[in-house]
Amino acid sequence: MSFMRNLLGRLGLKESTKNEIKSSSSGESDTTKDQHNTVIFKKLQVIDDADENTTIVFKNKRNDLPIIEVLEGNDAGIKYTLQGKIISFGRREDNQIFINDPNVSRYHARIIFQGEWQIEDLESTNGVFINGQRIKKSQLKSHDEILIGSTLMKFRLR
Repeated sequence: MSFMRNLLGRLGLKESTKNEIKSSSSGESDTTKDQHNTVIFKKLQVIDDADENTTIVFKNKRNDLPIIEVLEGNDAGIKYTLQGKIISFGRREDNQIFINDPNVSRYHARIIFQGEWQIEDLESTNGVFINGQRIKKSQLKSHDEILIGSTLMKFRLR
């Protein structure tokens, strides 16, 4: 379980205790466990008795959150669900979205939600491109392509 704790820590999420897992404020169980030792979380939690035979599935109740999908680059195929009002991108691991690309600045760009989703270049060396156009700050629309360094991503609203 230390792997899960480390992963949650990197994601900036906190761990729940067993007492918090057993019941929710609505009185329904937050987790269900079937005979195959699969744990399905209705909200993000950690259990202490999971082992290598336990499959953990996180269900995202917020299907309205946007996604960034890496299309090209070292991290191709990775999808990020954007949670929060400010999401930073860059080569340093303390960004919410770490981009493993030598052409990306340490703190390259950020996405901000202020009633609408916007992307802003943080004075990076190689710039931020939306659908082929270099921008300083721009509104994001679903299916916009974002190029940061050599990494091509797609922004999607669900």
